[in-house]
Amino acid sequence: MRLRACDCLIALGRRSAPLLAVGAVVFALAPTELHGAKPVAIEHALKIMDAPESRWQRAQWDIEVKYGKVKDAETLAGFSPAPEYHRGSVVFEPTSGRYRFDLDSVYQWTNGHAPYIAARELHAFDGAEARQWYRKKPGTELPGGKDHPGLAEIGAQPENIVDNRSGISYFPPYIDGRRVSICIREALKRNEAVSIEEDADGLWRIRLPDPGLQHYTDPVIRGVYEIQFDPAKGLAIGSTSANGKVPKAYYRVKIELQDVGENTWVPSAVHQTLLIPKRVMIAEYRNVKLNAPVSADQFRPELPPGTRVTDHVQEKMYVVGQPIENEHKNEHSGGNALWTVVAIVAIVVLIAGLWILRKKRRRSGTASMPLSSR
Repeated sequence: MRLRACDCLIALGRRSAPLLAVGAVVFALAPTELHGAKPVAIEHALKIMDAPESRWQRAQWDIEVKYGKVKDAETLAGFSPAPEYHRGSVVFEPTSGRYRFDLDSVYQWTNGHAPYIAARELHAFDGAEARQWYRKKPGTELPGGKDHPGLAEIGAQPENIVDNRSGISYFPPYIDGRRVSICIREALKRNEAVSIEEDADGLWRIRLPDPGLQHYTDPVIRGVYEIQFDPAKGLAIGSTSANGKVPKAYYRVKIELQDVGENTWVPSAVHQTLLIPKRVMIAEYRNVKLNAPVSADQFRPELPPGTRVTDHVQEKMYVVGQPIENEHKNEHSGGNALWTVVAIVAIVVLIAGLWILRKKRRRSGTASMPLSSR
């Protein structure tokens, strides 16, 4: 049956390339009859996906993220690490939105003075204020106490922290930075084809147009996004993105799991691969704890002395550890400097006005003298 369907699509494609493009994507998303898998009702699947989200309110873990290339993108053999990495600890509350993660990182420095830049960084949100702190140093050696004390920002809005650095982008209920249930619901709202099938191993394969390429209307470019989901464990275990007239995978994620107690499963390792350039990100989760008590002060960390802070909530700039009276002096000195400039400008304008007035008077006096005196 599958061979016949493919033959039909190819025959149509010889007459019309657009028909082949649409047909290939529809085939990739087609339910049960073409694949011989068991269909899963979408509403039932959404209930299974939503259930684990209510089991925990807080998660903590240590994270290590490495980047590099592999010789074989299929088996991930021959990993060669790059200088970039992230290491640190994370506390995350998906319901309240509170978070904190402290990281040591090395980034590629685009258009910088060196190929890489090392950083110690802190990100936190206590439900009211968000704090970001960085201490950076060119190269791959992490900055120390003798380096620049760092810069910080305080604001009312939290950051978008669902990313690879912290590991949140692959911690339940996320995969590829998306909640699986929301990903499905949004696709249905857009009237896009969504199919869920259960294979012989009891795993679900969720297929829909790639949500990361919504701005493309061409189905050949938009392609197919597939999520592999384990309903028994209640979380995603992988994903694949494919596009082309006959969809070919170009991006793949594989997630290894660990049981943290009471049949509660979380990632132990994530392998994210760009298949064509063979670039890999590997994230490893250690010391994972769920619902462990945490002090509220942990989400409002003190900034290191000497940090230059831009506080958007208080609308002021200051240096941590600088006496308050000096801060006021700085504010006053800033105001005095402004008034000094205004006064100088006023004096210059006044002098220029007097000089013009005097010149006009001299001209008028010369014009009024009698001829005999000239």
